[in-house]
Amino acid sequence: MDLLRLQDEVSAVAVQAFSDFESACPATLPRMQTLLADPRFDRIEVEVRRQFLFALMICAEVKEPPVALDAAARLEAIASEPSDLAAVYSMRISEALQRDDKAEAARRFLELAEQSPAVAATWEPELVSGFANGVPGDPDLSLKVLKTLVELPWDKPASKSAARNGWALAYGRLLADRGQTAEAARAVDKADELYVLLMIAGDRRFATLWPSWEAKKRFDWTALAEAQLARARTEMTDLPDQLRPAVDALEMLRALGRSEEAVLIGQAYTARLDDGERFDDAGAQEELLRVAVGGALLDLGKVAEAEASYRAAAASSPTRAFDAGLALAGLLTDERKGREATTVLNALDRDYLTPAGRAWLDGRRACAMASNDTKGAETIVADLRKTRDDVPGPLSLALLCLGHVEEAGDLLAWRLRSEQHRAGGLDPYWITRPPTYVAPGRAAFERSRQAMLDRPEARKALAETGRPVETPLSGDYWGGF
Repeated sequence: MDLLRLQDEVSAVAVQAFSDFESACPATLPRMQTLLADPRFDRIEVEVRRQFLFALMICAEVKEPPVALDAAARLEAIASEPSDLAAVYSMRISEALQRDDKAEAARRFLELAEQSPAVAATWEPELVSGFANGVPGDPDLSLKVLKTLVELPWDKPASKSAARNGWALAYGRLLADRGQTAEAARAVDKADELYVLLMIAGDRRFATLWPSWEAKKRFDWTALAEAQLARARTEMTDLPDQLRPAVDALEMLRALGRSEEAVLIGQAYTARLDDGERFDDAGAQEELLRVAVGGALLDLGKVAEAEASYRAAAASSPTRAFDAGLALAGLLTDERKGREATTVLNALDRDYLTPAGRAWLDGRRACAMASNDTKGAETIVADLRKTRDDVPGPLSLALLCLGHVEEAGDLLAWRLRSEQHRAGGLDPYWITRPPTYVAPGRAAFERSRQAMLDRPEARKALAETGRPVETPLSGDYWGGF
């Protein structure tokens, strides 16, 4: 009878956690740990244990990683569904990335891909993003994991697209860095995404492709954006229960300067969400959709509406909605409301970020503080200098916000000459169209950015490693730093 009562409690606690992980986990995690430690736990029915361990793994992942790892090991031992194995490896990879151990994360993924390729092939791109550009300092492991990412028989449209685009680009760069020019060209041959083609057009590692691709009009930027928009529209029809295609469509509409249309489509989706309609990927994509709508509204100068969209995106999870928080803080900073921006950023829970994510949060904090707490902002910049070799982008952002143009120019030159960080040095040289509305703070940032781009050392590094790419695009393709 005691065992039955224990089983009932284990089941009830799991159900409570599954009802709302964000609110339920802090309250239930201590009790879950106590239940797991009960010596009778392994005598409970397997299905009840499976559900409980799954819930415990998710609840403990960020705040109690050792508990989550133990739950993952015990779940793997009784796994009965492919989703169990996927969850176990997803947790192990996430835990490794929280420690900034990209090598372990990559090896864990390779282990899963070798053991159960059909399970690995069900993943969305976000689950491998931590090592999808390779593993710093380990070119052999990088080559192996990227080759696997490119060649797995993915079953999700987004992952299939990543395999022929972003992951293929990273694989091609590695091959080119090894002098395997022909293999690098083959790696990117099927690329059809705007961002990837822009990178290829500007990176001298792919210079042998430029004449033939220009002759084939593969660098027709408007045509590329239109084709990508058409694919997104098709997926919106074919996958009506998903938000990702709408997010992709909004990006392309903004790139084409059609922000009014992006707002109409985006707000039609957010209205359905507000009415309670469920989408399969809302957990991952709702925030991004609302941020995209906010970006389109901001393009048009509708600042108050854009702010409302960002705040709606953050409302579901004020401490974890990092994309929304960064977007909202950026808007407030650009509108000269740095103190409000700092409040938004300080509310975000850093425990849920990787070291790179924390650096981006700090870069945005430095910008928010630049107008009202210069000393504090400079302290953040000093810390960002220490992480430059791993993640230089946030330092570049902070330097420009504080007007340190000379150092920003030196950093840009260093990034361009770095095989690992060259991509972040190339996109500032995309010559694109500004939006209709540019906020006062953003206008000042843009003046610093242009001064950085014109620094002689940055221009010299660009001539050695790439070239400017002129396009008629706008949206998020404008203003790289």
